[in-house]
Amino acid sequence: MVRRRLIAAVCSAAAAVLLSACDSGTPTSTAPTLPPLRSPEIATPTEPPIPVPTTANLLSVGQTIFPKILATGGYGICGITSPDASECPITERLRHRLASARITLGWGGQNPSPSRQLSAEVIGNGGVTHVVLFGGRTHIDLVILFDSGLWRVDDEVCASATVPVSIYVATSC
Repeated sequence: MVRRRLIAAVCSAAAAVLLSACDSGTPTSTAPTLPPLRSPEIATPTEPPIPVPTTANLLSVGQTIFPKILATGGYGICGITSPDASECPITERLRHRLASARITLGWGGQNPSPSRQLSAEVIGNGGVTHVVLFGGRTHIDLVILFDSGLWRVDDEVCASATVPVSIYVATSC
């Protein structure tokens, strides 16, 4: 008990000494004003904006998918001679679908078309290129979007069918 009183007395004396050392007078100068702390600017990576699609972009993709064959004057199909259509502006999703279904662009067509008509419409951040081949017997809609820095075909829709059908649903048009 005596020990506790002794410790309490020492602590009280120490507190009194510390408090008396503090200056309780009025300040003779003002404290410097510091600017508010700001967090450092951190650069956040941003993806480049998707360009606005134009009919010219969409038609260009259609012309690449169904190019003019100079030797015959007809229109071929991009990638018909390569197993993975790697030179064609298509998405990886479509590339995998074509490989798994073992078909080419143009719904597996093999023969060049003597004619080709293209029209395009912008829809949202992409669009559709309407392709008419073989004098109007074959109608294909190319669904185009901006992917990996290029305009690419993501789906082929057989528009010749009574009910248009995606290449992801069927393998023949």
